[in-house]
Parts: sequence; C-alpha cells; structure tokens
Amino acid sequence: MKRKLISIILTDSNKFLSLSTIFFFIILYIFFSYKNTRFDLTSDKRYTLSTSSIEIIKSINTPVNFEIFLSGELPPGMKYLKSEISRIMIDIKEYNKENIYYQFVDLDNFNDQEKNLYIDKLISNNINPTDLVYNTEKGRIIKRIFPGILITSGDKEESILLLSGNKNFSPYEIINQSIENLEFEIVSSLFFLSQSVSKKIGFITGHDELDNLEINSIRSFLEKKYHFEIINIENSFDRIDDFNLLIVAKPKLSFSMKDKYFLDQFLMSGGRILFLLDALGINLNDSSIYENLAFEYDHKLDDLLYKYGVRINKNYIKDFNSALFPVVIGSFGNNPNIVPLPFPFFPEISNFGNHSTVKNLGSIITKFVSSIDTVNNDNLIKKIPLLYTSDFSFIDNYPVVIRLDDLAKDLNQSDFNDKSKVIGILLEGEFSSYFNNRLFDYKIKNKNFISNSLETKIVVISDGDIIRNDIVKNNPIELGNDLYQKKKYANIELIQNIIFYLLEDGNLIDSKMKDLNYYRLDKNKVDRYKLSFQYLNLLLPIIFCLIIFTLRYFYRKNKYNFKN
Repeated sequence: MKRKLISIILTDSNKFLSLSTIFFFIILYIFFSYKNTRFDLTSDKRYTLSTSSIEIIKSINTPVNFEIFLSGELPPGMKYLKSEISRIMIDIKEYNKENIYYQFVDLDNFNDQEKNLYIDKLISNNINPTDLVYNTEKGRIIKRIFPGILITSGDKEESILLLSGNKNFSPYEIINQSIENLEFEIVSSLFFLSQSVSKKIGFITGHDELDNLEINSIRSFLEKKYHFEIINIENSFDRIDDFNLLIVAKPKLSFSMKDKYFLDQFLMSGGRILFLLDALGINLNDSSIYENLAFEYDHKLDDLLYKYGVRINKNYIKDFNSALFPVVIGSFGNNPNIVPLPFPFFPEISNFGNHSTVKNLGSIITKFVSSIDTVNNDNLIKKIPLLYTSDFSFIDNYPVVIRLDDLAKDLNQSDFNDKSKVIGILLEGEFSSYFNNRLFDYKIKNKNFISNSLETKIVVISDGDIIRNDIVKNNPIELGNDLYQKKKYANIELIQNIIFYLLEDGNLIDSKMKDLNYYRLDKNKVDRYKLSFQYLNLLLPIIFCLIIFTLRYFYRKNKYNFKN
C-alpha cells in the first residue's frame, strides 16, 4: 500500500513537472514574441549597439523615416548587406519605437516618372549608382542599384552611401567594411538630425591660405552639419569663444605673435584645431618647366607646433604608390601631347593608424607631403599617428629639386627604401601654453591668460592640399575626384571623420573600431560539393527518424514481449 502511494505521488509529480515545463516555455514564447531580445555571445559583440549609440537613439523626440534603397533581386553579398541593415534597424527601432520608421525601397516597383524623381534625389545626395554583374543558374545578370539610405526628419535630411569601404579591396571586403561602418553611419546621421544648435567652425584666413574656390567642396559639405565661417584673426580677435574648431589650411605667409596668441589661447580654452600645413612649396602650374626647386613656407608655426609636441620636417616624401600628374611629352599633331604619369610626390595613402577616424577609409590623395616627428615627450599628451605613407617611401630632404622629365622613367621599387613615414597625427590631452614664461602685451576681451589647457585635441597633417578641391575652367569639382584616373578618393570622408571626432562624441565614432570576424565559405568547394550537401540535408533527417523508429520498436518489443 505504501509503495503504491509513493508511486502515485511520483507519477503526479512527474505530470506536474511536465505540465509546468510546457507552461513555462509557452509563457517564454509569448514573452519573446512581443519583445526583441537577443543574447550576444559573439566575441566581437557584433549584435550589440554601443552605449553612446543607444543614448542618441533614445534622445530622438521627432519622427525619423529611413528609406533604404537595397531591395529586389540581389546577389548573395548584397543580400547579406541587406540582412545586416535590417538587423541593425530592428535594434534601433527597439530603443525608440515611437519615432523610428524604416522601409526597404525597390525602385523597380515605381513607374518611370517616379523612378527618375527618386534617382535625381539620390544622386543629389551623393548616392551614385552601382552596376552589379553576377552569375546565376539562369545566366549572367546585370543590374543597376543605388545602394544608399535617405533619412528625413521634418525639413531635415541626411544620406548614407552604403558601399563606402576601400575601393582597392575586393567587393566582398568592401561589403564587410560597409557593415562595420553601419552603426556609426546611421547613428551619426540621427545625431545631426537631432541637433538644434550647430557647432561652429572657423576657417582661418589672412596668411594666403586656400581661397574660397579651393575649399568649395569641403565647405559645402560641412555647412550641412555645422556653422562654417571664414575668419580673419585680426578682425575676430575678441571672438575666441564663438568657435568650437579652427582650421588652418596651407598658409604661405607668416603668423604674427598676436595671431599665434589667438590660436594658443583658443586651444588653452578647450578649443580644437586642425592644422593642414605644408613645410615646403613648389610651383608646378606650368608643366613646360621641367626643373623646379622647392622653397620654404615661412608661416612661423613651427615653434608653436614644437611646443605642442610635433615637428613637420623640411622634406618631401616620394612614394612608390602614387597618383598621376599630367606631363607634356612631345606633340600630337599641332597640339601638345599631355600624358598622365605616376608622380611619386603625390602619395596615395592607404596605410592608416589604429584609430576610429581612419578605420575602413578608402585611399587618400595627397600632394607634396612631409614627414612628421614627435617631440617633447609629455605624459599629459597622447600622440596617435593617423596617416602613413607606404612601406616603399623615400625622404628627399631640403633643398628638393623636382625634374618632370624623370617621370618618363619607370619607377623602381628598390629606390624607395625608407619605409613608411607619419604624415598625419592626433594629439590629445592637456597642453602647456606656448606663451608660458614669455613677455606679451595681448589681451582677449576680459579673459585672463591661460597657462595650461583643459582636455582638448589637435590634428596635424603635413599637406594643405588634402582639403583642396581641383578647379576646372574656374569651376570647383568635388574633393577627392581625380579626373586623370577617373577615381574617387576618400578625402571628404577623412576630413568628416576628423572633424566629427574633434567636435562631437568620441565614443560614438569609436564604434567604428569594432572588428567583425567574417568566415567565408570556399566557393570552389561549395560548387564541388553542392549536390552532396543537398542530398545530405534531405536524407539525414529521414535516416535519423528511421533509426529512432527502429530503436523504439525493438525497445517496445523487448519491454512488452511482442510476438510476431
């Protein structure tokens, strides 16, 4: 009797436990059906938004609409990119369901008139077409897409170009780089849409810097996100608090001590400065002159930079990896024969430091760059190299003679044996004033002299032309466009990233440092074993079920002693 009672209790307990387990999983299923919950166990945290991204998303208090132009029939790589965009948009919407809306748009679903209107709008937002050529079982397919996102909030608009990786890489690597950039690109666009007051950028003039036509491209770009103003220090001396960032781009004339005092005290007050300086100058406007001697630019900023921790050397770097320069080689009929040739003094930069501002950038075009050394080892200042020349470089020290007839000779890689050199560097920390222990009689408004800075940042690049757009028939063209190579360099993206880092949330741009590990299938093996894997996937479940059925049959036969 006692055994029977225990058996009943155990049976009832097992039933209760089974029912409780089933009920628990039903509740769990219902809960997760209504809540997007994910446990990110990946080593690179690819499915987790950064804390700064989440804060920005939650701060959006007006409706924002995303139109994602990546839909329809797509090759596998683009399908993967689309799925990653969909995944990150689901995450973003989860943190702000009331104000975030998104949709994938297939241009092929519109009539010709609507489609053309959309295309014009995309091109005006720098989202240019990409032609896809891929093979399917039906044959080769050629399709034109506009891989971008338009983001609108009221009368404000932002755009994102999706395929923004290094164009020197394979299409597979470009897609991976684009995925790594997704969080930053999307959230930074939300950041600018949410800003009611724009930060102020002052572009320094008065020392024969780049003129308005030469900075037309970068100015047009920056004015969409910031308040951009061209200023003369002499006329703006008392407006030191009006700006968040100053840009000094290719000055050719001297800065007075008063000008340097303005820059120094701006930095000491916590302002940020972007120095784009040439140590030497040269005139190559007349391509018929075959021998040119470089000359020094006496801008008198060397001692200021030395105090802050860097020195731009009086040299030019020749790089085996270089852009083209048009040279007259004989005549073609009655006209000069102009041929673009590799020019080692125009390094093509694709060697970057370990920093978010240069992560996943395309190549940068530079012109007549100099090496940068760090000096004054101050523990309060962190120095981070951003841009390097290639491992096949050569230092040509001042005085430098450039002979254009040498361009007709083939470049020999063995002649470029000086390894890579730093040409761009970030300095951040607490700086000491250049005017400490110096006599001066300058005063800015009612501000007292500041001897040591707050936490602040400087970027120094030894090339003023890195921000300069070319001018054709008195019309500026977009920065980074190379007419001779029919190539687009990433100069705008570089300047955009640097300015964003100097002015805005450094933690947000650090989200670009997330290295995602991708494991690619071997295409040859996939093609070779495709049919085998298809049969395996088809037959394995059936075989497994048959094994279970057979084992169960013999188990029941032995237990109940079935007779055939």
